[in-house]
Amino acid sequence: MTQQPIALFDSGVGGLSVLKALEHLLPHQSFIYFSDSAHFPYGKKSLPELLRYTSQITAFLISLGAKMIVVPCHTASTLVVPTLRENFPIPMIGMIEPTIKALKKMTLNRRIAIMGTEGTIGSGIYQRAIEKELPGSTLFPLTCPQLEQKIERGQSDVQDLIRHCVKPILGQEIDTLILACTHYPHIRNEIEEELDPQTRALDPSLSIAEEVKMRAKCEELEPVKHLFYTSGDVESFKSFLKMHPVKGAFEMQKVDLGVPRP
Repeated sequence: MTQQPIALFDSGVGGLSVLKALEHLLPHQSFIYFSDSAHFPYGKKSLPELLRYTSQITAFLISLGAKMIVVPCHTASTLVVPTLRENFPIPMIGMIEPTIKALKKMTLNRRIAIMGTEGTIGSGIYQRAIEKELPGSTLFPLTCPQLEQKIERGQSDVQDLIRHCVKPILGQEIDTLILACTHYPHIRNEIEEELDPQTRALDPSLSIAEEVKMRAKCEELEPVKHLFYTSGDVESFKSFLKMHPVKGAFEMQKVDLGVPRP
């Protein structure tokens, strides 16, 4: 019996944090992961650009037999997932709803920081969702330019940059910081090191995985094998996986979907 894979796509390697959570909850499930690193980062792309890139990727993943698509990218989830759901006949899970569910369980004083890309923070989608689900919350949105890029490149010199980025929220009695970029959980320890002692970082990965497990029918078949695709440099992808390995066996290749690089 052939198992249908669950597919994920992100602008780079950030969504591997969600893939790891999915492997933990669905150990017998095979996955396809598409890293659109040729167009990284998504946070500064225009809406037409994002729709063009992600529509090409979605069509490609459907052609590979994916039964569900997970979009572990806060920028794409914010700006294009609603349109993709209208245009493609496949279940699609974004980041926003599961993250808010987790936040409602986690925050006690409703003083909440949101750390994400310019696209995510600028859209205001998290701010609106939190105000709707947790009225009366005090929100502290912030961006950290260049941090996503450093993580994508596997650079370890991030501590000074994190310290500078989170300085405006220190001493504000914040109890929860949403890691609203899937690259950030890869350096969660480094981020928490710079926060006030009572502030906890919310990694949405497990909430996304729980949502997928609830909605996807996963046959218990082995062996599990993942397929990794990238629109960018394969060796850079492999280098990141050496530092942040996944459990399952995998094959990797570069693919050109015909979308020109900027």
